[in-house]
Amino acid sequence: MSNYSQYLDFTREIAFESGKVLNNYFGNIKSINKKTSSIDLVTEADLSSERILIDKIQKKYPDHTIITEESHLKDKNSNFRWIIDPLDGTTNFVHNLPIFAVSIGLQYKEKTILGTVYNPAADKMFYASNIMAHILMIK
Repeated sequence: MSNYSQYLDFTREIAFESGKVLNNYFGNIKSINKKTSSIDLVTEADLSSERILIDKIQKKYPDHTIITEESHLKDKNSNFRWIIDPLDGTTNFVHNLPIFAVSIGLQYKEKTILGTVYNPAADKMFYASNIMAHILMIK
C-alpha cells in the first residue's frame, strides 16, 4: 500500500462535490437541530453533505469502513477506514460565517494515510498524504 494517489484524487473529488451542496445551503438554513447540547448542532446541510460522501465511498469502496459524525454505520473490519466530518464548523455555518469545511481522512491499518479539508465558501482545498509528507521530508 504505497500509492495513495488514487485515494487522494477520489477524496478531493468527493470533498468538492460535498462542498457544492454546502454552498447551496449556506445562508439558507431553514432549521437547526441540537444533538447533545445547545452548542452541538446539526442541520440538513450536515446530513446532505454526509449522504453524498457515504454514497460515493460505499459505491467505489464497498468493503471499507466509514466513521461519520452524524451516522452510525457498521464496522466492516476493513484495513481501510474513512473518517468524515461532512460540515466541520457547523456553528460558523449556521451563523453565516464562511469558515467551515468538509473534512475527510483515510486510515490504512489504523494509520492515517491522507487527509483533505475543503472550504467551499473560500474555494480553498488543503490535502496531504503520507507519501507527500515523505517526499517533502527527503527534500
